[in-house]
Amino acid sequence: MSSSFEIYTAPGSLTCRSVPALYDKRAELFKYAAVDLKELAEIDSAGVALLVKWARAQPDGRLTISHVPDTALRLIKTYKLTALFNL
Repeated sequence: MSSSFEIYTAPGSLTCRSVPALYDKRAELFKYAAVDLKELAEIDSAGVALLVKWARAQPDGRLTISHVPDTALRLIKTYKLTALFNL
């Protein structure tokens, strides 16, 4: 898989209930250099933490995120994490 061309579509939830299962798959997930959040219905600090880990796993330390919902953008800005993401 070429990470520069593959985009992962996140599930409808990135919360404390769903993140542990995704984190268990991080070796596969973190190969993707971009995440599409078009299907995301809910996110909490656990979801943001997963995105931060994902960004830090990238060669340039940044993760491209598309279709960022307002709730996710508010959390990213509140935690002052915008430098980790290409939004």
